[in-house]
Amino acid sequence: MLRIGLMLCLLAQTQAWAQKSMDPKTNFIAAQEKFAADQDFFGVMKWEKKGGTLHAGNFWVHGDMFRLQLEDREMIGDGTYLWEVFYRDRKIKRRHYDPYEAPAVVQAIRMLRLDLQSEHVSVASKGEDLAIEVESGSSVSQGSHLITIDPQTLNISKFVFHAGQEGFLEHCEIGQFQSELKFAKETFSVNVDDWKSKGYSFLDMAKGENTTVLPEERALRPLR
Repeated sequence: MLRIGLMLCLLAQTQAWAQKSMDPKTNFIAAQEKFAADQDFFGVMKWEKKGGTLHAGNFWVHGDMFRLQLEDREMIGDGTYLWEVFYRDRKIKRRHYDPYEAPAVVQAIRMLRLDLQSEHVSVASKGEDLAIEVESGSSVSQGSHLITIDPQTLNISKFVFHAGQEGFLEHCEIGQFQSELKFAKETFSVNVDDWKSKGYSFLDMAKGENTTVLPEERALRPLR
């Protein structure tokens, strides 16, 4: 009888663990904790910008800094400036970085810092994906997003993210997601002289004081 009782108790605990492991909110929080110490992320993306322009390429993200390598150009955000390198026109533009207009891929990575206690956020299962509904957020775009997390390893295999900006909807799909990386600081900087030596012209659109208001961070956990 004692053995049967222990077996039933163990079965109940196993079932409880299985139910908990399949709970979408639990999985999302566990994935957040796994990536909490990481600031460097790499992956590939398909990014549909406002107006329907579609881009594909690689991305590197460190905290709120980023580098996007697209088919025809690069975009680099160093936290102060946004740089754009246009291959076809052989020119570089620099303007003040506006965190409110960060590319959708950067907003997607910030989902990993979303504080579920600070905003109205719901997490539910949608097949193999977790559906994340952000009703109101100060630093992460409102709307419906999908994230695919392996419940066993907590690895992220895919993001599908929608970012509303200036009345337009941006759509971003992220794959081949990698973390536990360490990027050189030069990844998120631009050496103008090097590009000029390759025949690129430089247009500085960031003259004068930056009046950009930094976003309120109450929706995000601080970087560790």
